[in-house]
Amino acid sequence: MLNVEYSEAQSKMNRNPMEGFETRDLWIASFLKTRGANLKNVRRKDGKVYFLFSDSNKCQSLVDDYFQGAKVSANHLKNNVNFFRDIIFSG
Repeated sequence: MLNVEYSEAQSKMNRNPMEGFETRDLWIASFLKTRGANLKNVRRKDGKVYFLFSDSNKCQSLVDDYFQGAKVSANHLKNNVNFFRDIIFSG
């Protein structure tokens, strides 16, 4: 089950050390922001929203933590989910 979730999430992510770490996954973006990753840019393409974070190596490590069941503050995560939902539905 975890491998299926991870591979589905991988299809929504792009890791480029020069550009940063990009994802269109709401929960991963929210987790990254909750863990202190710096949101660099937001872009829209073909009806999809992509979130670009600054440090691709740090973000990849955090995503690995996410899939290993890392714990974060539920309140902070909820606030960040709402933050990214606002971005998604504002465009």
